[in-house]
Formats: sequence, structure tokens, C-alpha cells
Amino acid sequence: MRSVTQEHSELSDPVWTWVERAISAIREHGPSTYEPPHPGDAIETTWVREAGSGPGFRRVPTPPIPGAAWVTAYRRFRDDLIASNEYSQAAAALAADPVIGPQLGALVGTSAQVERVDADRILGGFLWTTIALEPGLEGGRAAFDAAYERVHNELVAEEIESVMVAPLRSVEVPAPPVSLDDLEIDRMTNEEVAAGLDTAVLPSFPPGRPITLPQTEVAVRLRYRLPKVVVRQPGEPPSTWPYEHEAPVSRVNRVVDALRLVSPSPVGVYGFMQSSAESAIGGRTQSWMPHLFPPVRAGTVLSLEGDAVDKLLKFYRALSAANVRDNKAVAGALRRFGYSYARGRDDDRTVDLMTRPRPCSWPKRGRRGTRENSSIG
Repeated sequence: MRSVTQEHSELSDPVWTWVERAISAIREHGPSTYEPPHPGDAIETTWVREAGSGPGFRRVPTPPIPGAAWVTAYRRFRDDLIASNEYSQAAAALAADPVIGPQLGALVGTSAQVERVDADRILGGFLWTTIALEPGLEGGRAAFDAAYERVHNELVAEEIESVMVAPLRSVEVPAPPVSLDDLEIDRMTNEEVAAGLDTAVLPSFPPGRPITLPQTEVAVRLRYRLPKVVVRQPGEPPSTWPYEHEAPVSRVNRVVDALRLVSPSPVGVYGFMQSSAESAIGGRTQSWMPHLFPPVRAGTVLSLEGDAVDKLLKFYRALSAANVRDNKAVAGALRRFGYSYARGRDDDRTVDLMTRPRPCSWPKRGRRGTRENSSIG
């Protein structure tokens, strides 16, 4: 069976020639240890779990990525490497590719976020993915073949994997996670908790302290795919983000509605975090939407085990039925039920006005045989 590099040798061979030249220069002149940021440089930080498995999270400097020891060396010789014949031939091969060529100079990504792609960025993706697979720079062609397959598959893909995470209030889930079709209610990973703290989707206590406690570590997680978009001209094609974002949000809300019907206490969602899969070319795109009125009232925590899981599955299937899913009256009733303890949203006020008890009246005969209205209210 032929490998991806063998099937696309007209592109992989010149790319490998340039990567080999770049690795040779880095190996010859590069540092053997990672150089920390110089004084005055901005230091990136990240959240890590305290003591490995404790409930608290502490902000610490971001550790270097594999192969970071060679970044400084590459920057020193980057201009010479880009001016080389190997780079020119690799860039020409990219431009001649029928799938990759049209993406050069365009904005590529999803309807949620796009980034400009050029030959320098793609060839850098091939180089740094190869080094990340073998930080000692000893992997040779085998490491490049694995890196080429990953980057090439990403470039020719028509869809981009995405995940949406919605942290929950007053819900606990034991292992394993509760699965609802392609959704799951599960404990958040350390990376998801860190993203929630950074974006303020996930509240913490106490604020401003070195160690913080997230309000929850349970969330609804939905994995889905978004079509890749290639934008040659700004504003065209028009963004479809509101529609593609609304569909996964509505599915997550359906799970939350089912939880509200099962739980004896109010269940709420703190917000939504959406991110694409890690990209070898552009990193990871993220978007988030904190809830305008996050749940603030605590109650008895719903533990999803035993009968509670069976009830949840039944309610979720019932709410997923077409005749229920598209019924605005049911949606209004569920929202009124779920937010009866915190009614502050505009649409909730509208429901209140529509369902507020009003005076009832009926006609009756007056003394002279005319009809008069009498009301009670």
C-alpha cells in the first residue's frame, strides 16, 4: 500500500528537500537547550491543576512545546532559507497543486473564524510538525512522512472537526460519561477548564487569587464538523456562522432542558465554548459565549446515575422528537420552568406577560335589559 508521500511525490519530494535543508541548518547552528524569554518579554501563562489531581487551579508560565529549542535558530537563518532554491521549488509545487494552490493567499477556516494561508505558513507547518514528532532532529524521512500525512490531510479536508463545551451548574457525573447520541455529559478536561477560566465562561472562586476553584467541572460536550471555507475576497462568501453555531447550541440546550426535568433543583449552563481541532498550520481557533444570566442559585446536586440516567434518556428522546422540538409553546414552557428562579431575560419577560393572570369578564343583563360587563381579577 502506497503512503501519502508516495501518492503525492510531485509535492512531497520538493517539500522534503526544503525541510531537510532547514533541519540541517538548524542542527548545525541551533542551540541545544531552550532559551527562556528575555527580561521585558511577555510571558504566556496557562492554568494547571494544583498538586496534579486537586480541585484548585494555578496560573503558571506556559511550558515550551516540543522542539522549542530550535525556534531561535530558525529565526536567525529564516531569511536565508526562504531565499534558497529549495524553498522556491517547494513553494512552486504548492501553487501547482489543484487543491492547495487555490488556498494560497486566501482566508481559510470555518464560518466561525478564518486565517490567511500562504506558502511560508504551510511549509512552516511541515517543518515544525516534523520537529515536534522528533525534537532531537534525528527522525529523518520517517518523521517527515508522518508530518506530511497530517498536514496534507488537513489541507485537502473539506470539513474541520470542532467541539462545543457547555459547563453545567448543579450536576455531577460519575465515570463513565453519560452518552446521548453524539453528545456526552462528562467531566471537563484540564484544558477545557483552563479555557473556561481564561474566557470567563467558567466562574471561579475566589477571584484574583493564585489558586482558584472552578464553580463546576461537569459539562455537555458535542463533537461535530464544520465545512471548510476559502475566502478569496473579503465578505464573500457571506458568513454562515450564526446558523452553524445555532444548531449545536440548540442541541446542547435540549440536553439542559432534559436535565431540568430530571433534577429536583435548578440546572443551568454557564455559557458555550467552541474550538476547532488542533491545526498544524494555524493552531486552534476558539470562540466563546458566556451566558448573559448565569445560574447563581445553588441547590441539590443532580448525580447522574441509576434511575436519573434512565429518566434523562427518556426526556431527551422526547424533546428530540420533531413535533416537540419545533413547538414554540413547549419551548416557552420549558424555559419558564427552567428559569423560574431567575427571570431576567427579555424573552422570559415576554412569556410572563403572555401568561400573567388577567381579569376575566362575562356579559350580564343590566337593570334595563342591557348587557353590562362584570369582571373579577
